[in-house]
Amino acid sequence: MLTITPNRPSDWNGYPRIEEGQEIQWRIESSDPSLNESVLITPNTPNVITAEQTVNFVAGGDRVQFRTFATADDKVYEPNDWYSFSFAPINNAVLNTSFYSGPLINNDSLPVVAINAQEATILENAADRVFRFVVERVGDDLSVVTNVEVRIGPTGTTPTDQADLATQFGTQVVRFAPNETSKAIEVRFNNDTAVEAAETFEAQITSATSTSPTQFWSDTQYNPVNKYSATVAILNDDPNSLSVKPDDPDPAPIPVHRFYNAVTNAHFFTASAAERDIIQNTLPDYRYEGVGFQAVPEQEGADPLYRFFNTQTNTHFFTPSAAERDSVIANLSSIYNYEGIGFYASDKDGGGLTEVYRFYNTATGVHFYTPSVLERNTVQQTLPTYSYEGVGFYVPDSPSYDLLG
Repeated sequence: MLTITPNRPSDWNGYPRIEEGQEIQWRIESSDPSLNESVLITPNTPNVITAEQTVNFVAGGDRVQFRTFATADDKVYEPNDWYSFSFAPINNAVLNTSFYSGPLINNDSLPVVAINAQEATILENAADRVFRFVVERVGDDLSVVTNVEVRIGPTGTTPTDQADLATQFGTQVVRFAPNETSKAIEVRFNNDTAVEAAETFEAQITSATSTSPTQFWSDTQYNPVNKYSATVAILNDDPNSLSVKPDDPDPAPIPVHRFYNAVTNAHFFTASAAERDIIQNTLPDYRYEGVGFQAVPEQEGADPLYRFFNTQTNTHFFTPSAAERDSVIANLSSIYNYEGIGFYASDKDGGGLTEVYRFYNTATGVHFYTPSVLERNTVQQTLPTYSYEGVGFYVPDSPSYDLLG
């Protein structure tokens, strides 16, 4: 007799535990080594991708033989499948069984869902007053249809009011068709004249479920989520928010905070403490490097630094030149989103002011700014892709400064 058994440990149901992509191995033992016996092992299901095999025992030969069959890993999330084999005797062999079936365990996962904001902050009077949240899904099986519920709502110590938004608070449903990996949600906001703190709101995933056009699932399938929410802030930039009294000859400079983005390899600058805090709390790719330089409050003689967001590099660009601002808006609006005034400085030298040097990275299309002569020299000597563009603007380097000359 030939005894055929699975060559794997069995589970509590008596079946060997075999996952998709793993091998099924049969152990065939002859009870009488003096006989010439054979068996034909034939897979009956398409999830076994090895062809049928014949096992021959000859008198005086090996008493035990093994045969291995590969299974398919289809990358489809599905209920556990079943495999089966038929065993046919040859040369009058006697077999312990003529058929065997067992479960092939699904090891593919549903897509993982996450939400991120393209920008953490936008100035209130930006030309493009819209936050874009990106919902993404990644995983083995993108043939499923995934519905993601996203709630837009106020959050934080100074939450956004509905009056600040053109888009209604509430829940939106994002639907992924088969093979889609990314969807965008746009939330538009209004520009007002009120002097107020930065206002925050969030987009939060409250549910993510999948169905399949090809598989039957008896229960709703819930997708794993590895990032549930993204918080953003509308930054107030109304004219009086940084204004000073006319009789104040030397209003205190305002620190401009410097960050390094480890993903874009670029620096970001903001004079807003609220924006600094939001970035530190919500954007782990941004490393805070302290105060980069000082800006001035809005006052007579102060020049605005116009702020743009480069949608191709996910970096910011600043210029004190109204002509350059207008040229970028007119000719590069498909790349640069105008965000309004970032902070105030001076476009000319004066007492108590120092230069901020401007570089352009020809490899990445990103600008860099520094008031440090040492850093300027180091960049010029060691970073050949950084093209020096001269003095970008002037900022205070002492409590007393002269903007009027």
